[in-house]
Amino acid sequence: MLPRLAALGFEGDLLGDSGFKGAPFAMAALEYDIHVSISPDGTRDGRFLPNGIRWVVERLFAWLSRYRRLNIVYDRAADLFAGHVWIAMISIISRRIVAKTQVQ
Repeated sequence: MLPRLAALGFEGDLLGDSGFKGAPFAMAALEYDIHVSISPDGTRDGRFLPNGIRWVVERLFAWLSRYRRLNIVYDRAADLFAGHVWIAMISIISRRIVAKTQVQ
């Protein structure tokens, strides 16, 4: 993963969960000028407390998982998969905009 991120031009902080905690991974990341920041997990009364960006990404994946085509075309052509992601995102965003305008 690290060589691929570096090849794409990624530099800076990489936000990860506790699975990426540890000196070996941090040292490997520094070879590519990537600094690992661990997002602290938190629970209160046995409930998961999402924090910032993590919640946004997990919510996005949940929304995208409702689109059947994305679950079956990912192994085909990359541009076909990207097109289906665009269609799904347009659908999600347009529904949210319509819902917000109907409330007002």
